[in-house]
Amino acid sequence: MNRAEDLVPLKPQVFSVLLALLRQDNHGYAIMREVTDSTGRQVLPGSFYRDLEGMEALEMIEEVSGGPRIAGRRRSFRITAFGRAVAEAETARLRRLAEAGTELLQGSRVGR
Repeated sequence: MNRAEDLVPLKPQVFSVLLALLRQDNHGYAIMREVTDSTGRQVLPGSFYRDLEGMEALEMIEEVSGGPRIAGRRRSFRITAFGRAVAEAETARLRRLAEAGTELLQGSRVGR
């Protein structure tokens, strides 16, 4: 099994899915809508569902048995403990990056 730290940096869409599933379990279409709403960017269904499949294969998310299905098509997912660890690793990476950027911007005289 992979270590969470080995999977970062994450694609922004993958990170957004993990964050959405930290809020609540949900089916793919609802997750896609939430990612679109939270990022302000349109999510393409093909890449989105490929990302879900990859996340499931890496055991970051898992299907919720007995989750809501519409006409047998919608699968519901939840984040796993490993998925939470990956989200924490990505959050820490982004925090370090933002702190480094802040330091550089505060110390830079260029563009002032």
